[in-house]
Amino acid sequence: MFFPLLLLLAPSVFAECGVGSLCKTKVGVETCTPCPTGTACSQWTTSSGGLGAFYCQYTTCLAEGAFCNNRVGKCCSGLDCSKTSEDAVAQTCNKPTTTAPPTTTTSTTPLTTTTSASTTTPIEIVVDTTTTTPTTSPSKCITTSGAVSGAECQFPFVFQGQVYNSCTTAGGFSQPWCSTGSNAYRQWGYCASSCTAAAESKVCTTESGATPNLPCVFPFRHWGKTYWTCTTDGDKKPWCSTKVDRFGNHQLGNWGDCNLASCMQRNDNN
Repeated sequence: MFFPLLLLLAPSVFAECGVGSLCKTKVGVETCTPCPTGTACSQWTTSSGGLGAFYCQYTTCLAEGAFCNNRVGKCCSGLDCSKTSEDAVAQTCNKPTTTAPPTTTTSTTPLTTTTSASTTTPIEIVVDTTTTTPTTSPSKCITTSGAVSGAECQFPFVFQGQVYNSCTTAGGFSQPWCSTGSNAYRQWGYCASSCTAAAESKVCTTESGATPNLPCVFPFRHWGKTYWTCTTDGDKKPWCSTKVDRFGNHQLGNWGDCNLASCMQRNDNN
């Protein structure tokens, strides 16, 4: 009876961790292993300064604009983990909001004075003021701030299971933003005013498989890998998870073949 009981307990003892997962209790009891690449099982410091449990946190500090929800790590020095607006659904690492004054160039013409015995020409001063405004190429959509500034937007991209072909305010942001790389959660920036206005997005759904006609859930973890889009790992047809646990791990039996008309497919498995 004792040996079968160990077999039943084994899956939970050796459960794989996700970013932000509880990997060890405060008293040192391991709950999952190993932490994903780039993270370590580190003790969390509470807002009051006390020591809490251990979580899989990024080993490097989180840059400006990076998502910082769910104990995934600490923001770099000078940044706070907060929402950019009251409607934002996620917290990001941000600096205090400041408004930079416009750049002003002032030039003054030389003074010219002519004096005679009977008349005097008044001194005339001419001041030319020029305010410079950053410009961007109309053929490309470039980011101006956020996690990645000065980079070209990469369209289409996937965020929270939806495909975007232009800048969007999804996620509760007050300004349109776009993805600048394969990971929209860490590689993103606010779009320049010259970029195309936000367009309607498509929801990536399943068309067959175990759970057809359901929206895909991104990102999801399966067999130690994290997927941000549909994948062909383990199958000939692109598929996705339709249900994950609170750590983002795929729930067995909850999957479907992706409807390629509404989904993106990648083979690099990010």
